[in-house]
Amino acid sequence: MTGFLRDESGTLSLEAVIVFPLLIWATLGMYVFFDAFRSSSDSERAAYAISDMLSREKSYVTPEYLTALHNVQKVLSNARFDTRIRTSVIGWNKAAADYQLRWSKTSGSLGALQQSDLQAATLRARLPLIADGDQMILLETFTDYSPPVNFGLDPMTLENFVVVRPRQTARLCWNSQNDGTSATETC
Repeated sequence: MTGFLRDESGTLSLEAVIVFPLLIWATLGMYVFFDAFRSSSDSERAAYAISDMLSREKSYVTPEYLTALHNVQKVLSNARFDTRIRTSVIGWNKAAADYQLRWSKTSGSLGALQQSDLQAATLRARLPLIADGDQMILLETFTDYSPPVNFGLDPMTLENFVVVRPRQTARLCWNSQNDGTSATETC
């Protein structure tokens, strides 16, 4: 019996059987969390790139332009799932002492921002103070994410909220016609 207890042959195989599943589990876990952080980072970078494009825009934002921005978002964020984008221009009305929604348009399955949405405390807390008559561009992007392996993370929506000022002009205007004029613009 003492010979059996002192026999160490086969312990390496036993240790491998115990450790190998833990090694696979740890590797999959690192892969899933790395993929989630990468997707979040890509989504955020895409939002900042698009907001920078909008801030430098000198002419109208049109339905065709908004669709192109949505396509840019899909490419830059390496999205494997549904993406949505909402572009809003918000001003400050000193007389009313309140934010004023100039226009809001979306691409993808998302509703436009409404004036009543600006009254929500959670949104107001995220908006910067601006001078009377100034405008700010609010870009919200939403990218659905589902982990490649069901391993500790549930599917989620990656949301980005970016506020910028127009750089090249004092305001950013929407035109409902791709080749529209000032008669069809909303500023």
